[in-house]
Amino acid sequence: MTFILYNVHVYRYSVFFSISMMTVGENVTMAKKRYVLVPPDDGWAYMVGIAMTINYIVIASFVPCLGIIFNDFFVELNMGSADILILNGVNALAISISSFLTGPLLKVISMRKLAFLSSTLLNLGVFCTVFVNTRNQLIMCQGLLQNFGVGMLYNVVSTSGNDYFLKKRFFVVNLSQAIAAVVAVLVPWAVNWTAETYGFRGTLILISAVSLQSFVASALMQPVKWHLKKVYVTPETTELLVVAQDQNTEVESIQCVEQLKLDSLSNEFPCVDINIDSLPTTCKGNELLLNTKNFFDWPFLKKFVRTCTCVGVPFNLNADVIFTIFVPQALYALNWTKVEVALAISLLSFGDIATRVFLTIGSTWLKNVGNHLIYIIGMAVDVLAKLVLMWSTNGTVSYVSLILIGCSRSILVVILPLVFSDVLPPEQYARGFGLSMLFYGLIALALGPAIGAVRDATNDYTIMFYILNSIMAAVTIAWSIELFHNRKAQKVVL
Repeated sequence: MTFILYNVHVYRYSVFFSISMMTVGENVTMAKKRYVLVPPDDGWAYMVGIAMTINYIVIASFVPCLGIIFNDFFVELNMGSADILILNGVNALAISISSFLTGPLLKVISMRKLAFLSSTLLNLGVFCTVFVNTRNQLIMCQGLLQNFGVGMLYNVVSTSGNDYFLKKRFFVVNLSQAIAAVVAVLVPWAVNWTAETYGFRGTLILISAVSLQSFVASALMQPVKWHLKKVYVTPETTELLVVAQDQNTEVESIQCVEQLKLDSLSNEFPCVDINIDSLPTTCKGNELLLNTKNFFDWPFLKKFVRTCTCVGVPFNLNADVIFTIFVPQALYALNWTKVEVALAISLLSFGDIATRVFLTIGSTWLKNVGNHLIYIIGMAVDVLAKLVLMWSTNGTVSYVSLILIGCSRSILVVILPLVFSDVLPPEQYARGFGLSMLFYGLIALALGPAIGAVRDATNDYTIMFYILNSIMAAVTIAWSIELFHNRKAQKVVL
């Protein structure tokens, strides 16, 4: 009997020991498994998509209505075309500087706090504009304060969309901007009615109430690290890694655990941190300069500024904005009637909205084409359509050209954040986007007055449009060459 109890006792402990060893083995195996934390693409990401839509509506919907809102006030202050162009230049400069500062500020403040800060500046600028009585007050409140918040908020919104979405990024960005575009078509009618009923100050109060919704959107923009999904690196996750590779995103840039290194997912623009303590004593006198370079991530900016993505986008945006501003005047100069000009503007908006809807519906197929290629095609269509518009004397051909111009403009605006996503890792997105917007403001200050001077000297819109179209064509050719060279280099590496 004693012998039997002894054997049972030994067997029990042997089973316990075997199970323990199996558990330890499994834990060791699991510990050795490498995994990545990737953007959620669903769940709370959809709330961020709603926040993006709200902010796009607040940022862009009222911009085309500035002429309607301030028309009587401009007359009251005797502000001519030169004064309005100065205000437009101040707007662009404020947006560009604040967008550029967003990247460095994200080093010392969270994205959601920065969203609240930018929303505060935007709403404070709109509300203070209600009480302005002079030109300088208008420039300070509407030009500087409001647009400083707009530039920062636009960068934050684009960055949050880039952080929360990977596979669904193309679809969500297009959908949010398509909704904002539909709202932008309806807003001028509402603004025109409120301006006639309540005046421009009453209209600004209503706009201020709408702009307050940006605080709600900012509250929805929770830190992405709260919602990252853990995906183990196994043969089944190849699709995820391929998606990351297509986005030129290093696995480490999406919070890779265990410092996972994959040669196929290389980072194109590495950040180089400068350690002051490791420098020789003779170099520490330049500590302020080095700290400044480190704060703005100078090695990254120096490399990114050499690309068409950084420099080409600002030239395109400026050329398109100036063309859009002067299209009505140019058509009037060609003896178009008010009804025909109104129809032309409606066709531009129709092409814009139709393209946004198409981009949203066809997002699954279009993302395989490549954002850079789509953007280049949009630029090429824009150049050709504008040439046809300038050369054609047939009304139907002109109307078709206007629709195509609206389509291309939609591509240039909607695909813009995605173009930066393709070449910038998430931790560098805000800095790269901000640098490009800084160039946008500087180019606007230089190009706008120069184009205006050419128009005044020649008294001809055609020459001005040829210059703008030449700028767009030059960027299209240079960008096409760069894209071809990069793809060829990738094939050689593979």
